[in-house]
Amino acid sequence: KREMNAVSAQDEFARWAKLRRTHDKAVADYEKSSSSVQDTKAKFDKTANVLRWLGTNGMRYLLQFWFSRQALFWLPQGWVPGYVEWLLAFPRAPKGSISIQLWGIACASVVSMSSEAIVAMYVLVTKRPDVQTRKQEQEAQAFKSGGAEKKEL
Repeated sequence: KREMNAVSAQDEFARWAKLRRTHDKAVADYEKSSSSVQDTKAKFDKTANVLRWLGTNGMRYLLQFWFSRQALFWLPQGWVPGYVEWLLAFPRAPKGSISIQLWGIACASVVSMSSEAIVAMYVLVTKRPDVQTRKQEQEAQAFKSGGAEKKEL
């Protein structure tokens, strides 16, 4: 490209045209290989996303379907009222037990709350006072204390 720009198209047209053809061919080859790489990357990303989904959500759905009629845990008789036993066994586990669906919801909630607590503790421990916030607080205090007295020129 630099060499083509250095050659005058009017003075040395044959040389310029030859350089232009080689440049155009190189650009076409680059675009072809670039599109091939992008297609391969897109195919890989799609395959990786499908495998990740199957390994996480797909496995969870399979386990919930496979063990939906079995009790994960049994509750002692009379601990909770009948309608609560039915809710805990929802959708297809025997009444008086904890279903895998409810147990999955409980585990996901505990993991979510634990991660939020860890992140909150990290932020509280590592947070340094922001210079901009400190300046705004000082300006607010200056306006509060300096507003009572007026100076005349």
